[in-house]
Amino acid sequence: MSPIVFAGVVLGLALSACSVPGAKFTPLGDDNTGDNVPGDADASSDGEAQHDAPVDAAIGPDITAVEQPPRIATGDTVTIKVSLHSIRTGPVAWTLAATKGAFTPTSGSADIDANGKGTFTVSFKASATAGDDAWTVDLDDGVLAHDAFTAKVADLVPIGDATSFADHAGQTVTGNVLYGQKVTLAAAAYLMRLGLFSDNAGTNARMALYLDNGAAPASLVAQVAAQAVVAGRNEIRLASPVQLNAGTYWLMADFDGGTQVRRNATNVAQIFVNVAATAPLPATTAGSTSLNGLTLNYFAEVIP
Repeated sequence: MSPIVFAGVVLGLALSACSVPGAKFTPLGDDNTGDNVPGDADASSDGEAQHDAPVDAAIGPDITAVEQPPRIATGDTVTIKVSLHSIRTGPVAWTLAATKGAFTPTSGSADIDANGKGTFTVSFKASATAGDDAWTVDLDDGVLAHDAFTAKVADLVPIGDATSFADHAGQTVTGNVLYGQKVTLAAAAYLMRLGLFSDNAGTNARMALYLDNGAAPASLVAQVAAQAVVAGRNEIRLASPVQLNAGTYWLMADFDGGTQVRRNATNVAQIFVNVAATAPLPATTAGSTSLNGLTLNYFAEVIP
């Protein structure tokens, strides 16, 4: 089964916690606005249209959607978007508070348009301590409203070879070659980062994860943008977490120049295919070459 990409989680008004589907991606939905708006004219028993009901002054603003990652690594900073509805046009004042993490900013206002919709976006820095982080939002457009949500914050779990090998005489991986080896994921999880250990700096690396077809990479499931390589540990964060099923994958890297990747003395199955560092990563690795090579210091980090 192909993994499912999560760009964010949409939380409905009735939810009090972040809800993450097990094997189904919930796309960013419409705002579901209009719940508190009096209905259009209805037909009366004598066939004459009745006038709209008057606005209920006691109805306050409400949250129609919250977009936040399904998992957040401890200490990470992410973007959270909140969508609003109000029966009143003009500004809605908002205030945020987290139990453990921190919002920037913590307050502001969102303009409500003629359709009764508005949004605001903030940064959220997760606590260094793992665990659900309950956060609240207070709204005021002349009538007060309050709601609560949950951010799923957890420690990263490494897979592959996330500890530096003692052998620092790394293998030089040629530039413009997508080169990698297998990695096993024991249980379903969200992919958060890809990384490697290098002996030299000065090149740029991008990394990718492919499904395994038994002998070679089958299809591209996740990738990270190119990043300058430093000597030592390199880890690149995905733009959005990617949900993976348990199984075997291929962890691949593509450099724009020769790069010494640390290795150990154990031979493993590896694959390489020519891919220009400036070209899009291939959806499959057709035409790749198989070999046995010393284990490269590649790794990934996930959150269950």
